[in-house]
Amino acid sequence: MLPAYAESAAHSAGKAVGEFGTGVGEAVGQGMAESLNRLQPRWVTIDPKSKAACLEESGGVVNPVFVRCRNGRQELIRLDANGQKIVISERPIPTH
Repeated sequence: MLPAYAESAAHSAGKAVGEFGTGVGEAVGQGMAESLNRLQPRWVTIDPKSKAACLEESGGVVNPVFVRCRNGRQELIRLDANGQKIVISERPIPTH
């Protein structure tokens, strides 16, 4: 049998390790949830740009790239494991 002070020290050490483990588990769980959330598809709005900016983007030609730039759009995107944006779908900006 351990003396009372040794038993108390052992209990305190065990409690500290348990609390540390809980904190680490919560941090890891929260980090995983944030990572999974970043991987979930979401709609982002790409605002319309000026005529000059869109002409520059389209190489000085009025073409579908120019029109897309001038109108703006919404993209359904997700991020891959490296943080690169992947566009899943596109749609016009809702008017209502």
